[in-house]
Amino acid sequence: MSVQDRPSRRRIGAGAVIAVGFAILVGTALLGCVLPVAIWPGEAKLTAPVFCHGPYTDPIVVSYPVDSDGGTNITMYCVGQRGQYTEVGFLLPWLTLWALHAAIVTVLIVVITAARRISRKPVALEDGEMGSSIS
Repeated sequence: MSVQDRPSRRRIGAGAVIAVGFAILVGTALLGCVLPVAIWPGEAKLTAPVFCHGPYTDPIVVSYPVDSDGGTNITMYCVGQRGQYTEVGFLLPWLTLWALHAAIVTVLIVVITAARRISRKPVALEDGEMGSSIS
């Protein structure tokens, strides 16, 4: 088989990588706005190992209404055994969760793309021709 007879390998362009990266960031930012605010405010507790250090080791997420604009404020506190606390706030846990969501989605996309490429890898047939492993 000559070099010209080999099937061409499809490459991913830089524009496609940038578009997918932007889509991941926007999608996970939207997820980050809905999930910890509307669905599960306690998700911020998952960041406690990063932000709550001794003696303030127990995370507590508090949401309370804000009278001036009718909204809700969510903040995380790290509380010690005797009731002492330190306020972590909302932004740092939210940014940490956003990075975590983006990493999970990126890994899933890379694994699925790699699995699809492997399953489409050409295989040698008995008579020397190239075929596809997908039937």
